Amino acid sequence: MSRQPAQPSPFGVLLHQWRGHRGLSQLALAAQAGTTTRHLSFLETGRSRPSQEMVLRVGQALGIPLREQNRLLEAAGLPPVYPEADLDDADLAPFRAAIEQLLTAHLPYPPCPPTPAGIRTGGLPVVPHQRAGGTHDRDGRAV
Repeated sequence: MSRQPAQPSPFGVLLHQWRGHRGLSQLALAAQAGTTTRHLSFLETGRSRPSQEMVLRVGQALGIPLREQNRLLEAAGLPPVYPEADLDDADLAPFRAAIEQLLTAHLPYPPCPPTPAGIRTGGLPVVPHQRAGGTHDRDGRAV
């Protein structure tokens, strides 16, 4: 009777991609995550199913952002453990207001905060108050 190879799981595919992105071998990742290379190999190939603890240990060892660790958990068939909120969520309104106040206080000089949408003009992010009042170059001149 021949044995069919296991199909890579969605978790295994993501794990392999993250490990490759970080430039780690299975041996290096196993040492950082406190597991064996054999177990990591089984996780990547789909021969073994990870526990929640293992997914989180591997995620931490790879330095994966919490939101992406939730994606790993979901790919493994597990529920996400880190809360997520949309940037437009009402709970974040005080933080958005504080950031807007800080950015407005620095006008006409261009702010350089990271933007979730990644909209960029002249190498600088476009933020809400700039859209209404125009954009500025690095020296504060209107563009």
